[in-house]
Amino acid sequence: RPCMTRSIRFFLIVFLGCLVAVQAQDWSSQPGFIDFGTLGLFQGEKEKVEIFLDGNLLKMVAEATKDEDPELAAELQNLQLIQVKGYGMRQDLIDPVSNKLTGIISSLERDGWKPAAKMRMKKDDQAHVYMKTSGGKCVGIIAIVMDTQKMMFVNIVGSNINTARLGKLGKKFNIESLKDVQLK
Repeated sequence: RPCMTRSIRFFLIVFLGCLVAVQAQDWSSQPGFIDFGTLGLFQGEKEKVEIFLDGNLLKMVAEATKDEDPELAAELQNLQLIQVKGYGMRQDLIDPVSNKLTGIISSLERDGWKPAAKMRMKKDDQAHVYMKTSGGKCVGIIAIVMDTQKMMFVNIVGSNINTARLGKLGKKFNIESLKDVQLK
């Protein structure tokens, strides 16, 4: 028992150390990466949801799921990063954030991001999915979902993202804003 406890502690220390190292990595050179902090939408607000899965962690998940779902495991091998950030939406923020979002969308398009889906469900509910390609391959996806309760950002960075499998990724990692996305 003590040996097992030490092994578990060792694994946790190594795992947490890897997570800290991943957070410190500079992703800005990746064409499909977006630094949500630079968007200026929620300055001073703390995220309610933050998920950061780098390539090493994604490869571990791929290895663990290769027998259960070989297609998903193969797709995970092409990914370098999945990051999700979510913020609570106060009523006083809806109009200013919506206005800033319009400028951010324009900036994304100027930077070569192409719209894959845009949806306005109600007055203040909207969703945007953008893709970035390089050499004919999808290297980045951004999903931005806003309603009167929350705003979610999802950024997927990879070398050759299979957009037809986005819904599977959303289900695997419980990312609500990707569960029903089907892009071809």
